[in-house]
Amino acid sequence: MLFRSATWISVEIVEDTFVHNWSAQENECIIDYGDPANQGADTEYGPDGAPCSDLNFGDRDEHWLATNDTLRTGYLARAELEWLTGRGIVVEDAKYELPVAFSEIDGEVLFSLAPIRDDNADWFAGEGDAEVAVEGEATHKYRSYPDLWGGQDVYGITDISKLLTTQWFTGDPVVTFYLPVTRVQAWLDVGGRPDPGFVVWNDVPDPSSFYLGSLESEVEPMMYVKLCYPD
Repeated sequence: MLFRSATWISVEIVEDTFVHNWSAQENECIIDYGDPANQGADTEYGPDGAPCSDLNFGDRDEHWLATNDTLRTGYLARAELEWLTGRGIVVEDAKYELPVAFSEIDGEVLFSLAPIRDDNADWFAGEGDAEVAVEGEATHKYRSYPDLWGGQDVYGITDISKLLTTQWFTGDPVVTFYLPVTRVQAWLDVGGRPDPGFVVWNDVPDPSSFYLGSLESEVEPMMYVKLCYPD
């Protein structure tokens, strides 16, 4: 079989949201929207009596990511991959590029990414803006409200065996995750296989200092695949 020369193509991230949990306050959720004009100091409260894990952020254009003892926030997304599957495509390289909305951090930030398991693929970003989830929306607690994730929470159902890590350095416009070629190739070899998605989190000690952009931001997140089409 003959193949055309390898070329980079863009694959859209078609659905995304932020998942947010603050275990230190069970009945109250502080949301820092991080208005760049106010240098991240514009702090508000979520709905009265609502825990962070019940809130949907599917309509946020940016949000901070952090992971520590009491706070967990993550970026949850899926790409549109079905149109590339089952076509005999050969993958040479692949990566995610996630836009950095803004940051006050000087130096390096470490990130982790893990796929959502296939048995939890039926999640939906929703249209909330730090609002209590309505039917079908995903949060840190709910896969598709009122249905729970098939684990303790969204982090409990990610495939840690396929965990990826990367670094972001001051001034970079995106966070880049390079994907194992064999993983992407195996995915595309199965015709019609949908993408369950992935979750990204980090360990920034001051979460108001680093914000990641979503589909609603000025620069959209994207997946890129370097591949060869069969002739």
